[in-house]
Formats: sequence, structure tokens, C-alpha cells
Amino acid sequence: MIMLTLEKEIERKFCEVIKDKGGFVVKFTDPARRGAPDRLVLIFGVCFFVEFKTPRGKLAKHQIEYAKKLNEQEIKVFLIDSHEKSDRFLSALGTGPIDPICFLLNTVE
Repeated sequence: MIMLTLEKEIERKFCEVIKDKGGFVVKFTDPARRGAPDRLVLIFGVCFFVEFKTPRGKLAKHQIEYAKKLNEQEIKVFLIDSHEKSDRFLSALGTGPIDPICFLLNTVE
């Protein structure tokens, strides 16, 4: 039997680690428009958004457009689509701010 990774599993583990590091994670929704990233993360004096997907998950057009609008305002949106990618991101985050360009949502179009 093949085990499929669920988006909520990736998100739950990621959020637990952020909280353990002293960060604050908010479930984010925008009632005015579609495509908002899943979470707003505040940690080490910085804030950024995270969109979670499964390894086979695809971003919808409206999600890409929303991320571009945030990027235009110099606000980062990261795509986490596997436990491995989550682990690498959190490891790189360590105990201070990070700018891991390979995770930026606008680079995966």
C-alpha cells in the first residue's frame, strides 16, 4: 500500500516546529479574494506566508496571482509541499531569519 502525504500533516508538523522555536503561526484567510496562502508566520522579527501542498499538489492560478501581489510588496510567500522540504526549511531557519530563495513561491511557476 502506498502512503500518501496529506497537506494537513505537512502543515501540522511545520506549525508545531515554528511554535517550538517561539514563533507565532496564524491560519490566514482573506474573505475578499481567493488564493490567500494557508499560514502567516511571525518569528525572529520577520513575517512571511506559507502555502502548503502535497508533493503532487498544484498551485491554482489565483494562488499564484495572490503570491505575486504579496511579492510586489516585498512580502515572501513560501511553498512547502513535502515533509522533506519542510524539514529543510525549518533547519535552515535555525534560530534566525532566513531567505531561502529555493522555497519562494514565485520561483516555482
